[in-house]
Amino acid sequence: PGEGMSESGPKNVNGFLVDTSGMICGIAHADVISDGYVILPSEECSGIRATAFADISELITEIYIPSEITRIEEGAFACLRSLEWLEAEGSDVCFTEDGVLFSENGTCILGFPSARTGAYKVPQRVTRFAEDAFATAQIEILDAVGCSLSDTGNLPSSIRLLLSGDLAG
Repeated sequence: PGEGMSESGPKNVNGFLVDTSGMICGIAHADVISDGYVILPSEECSGIRATAFADISELITEIYIPSEITRIEEGAFACLRSLEWLEAEGSDVCFTEDGVLFSENGTCILGFPSARTGAYKVPQRVTRFAEDAFATAQIEILDAVGCSLSDTGNLPSSIRLLLSGDLAG
């Protein structure tokens, strides 16, 4: 194996498990979580795998994503039932608004805080929801009136999706 590579699997980078592609694939130590808050490492990390937080999902309420993390797999936050807020430093790839993570120039909701309830007004520029973006979401209503959605991912049936056609009458 080359410099910094491990033949035995992911390496520990500041308490996070990082695979040879630079993707966060797990948490090595629960002490990276401080009162529910997690700051992802910026060095040696370029992305987040879909199942990275599965083992400690109930403990995380807020995640800070540095700009160096540019590859986030769909469903990366799906298991985080207590997640209230996502904050991205902002990059060409993704950014956050009101605790929601967007990608594809803001046209895709990539991560949604599962613990949020009530209704959420989807910005008009959004055309799709990433797979598992709302997998464990407790929100009741997604107001996508004014959006031209081409893909709602695998939106759970427990969430009522309002579209422009719903206003007719």
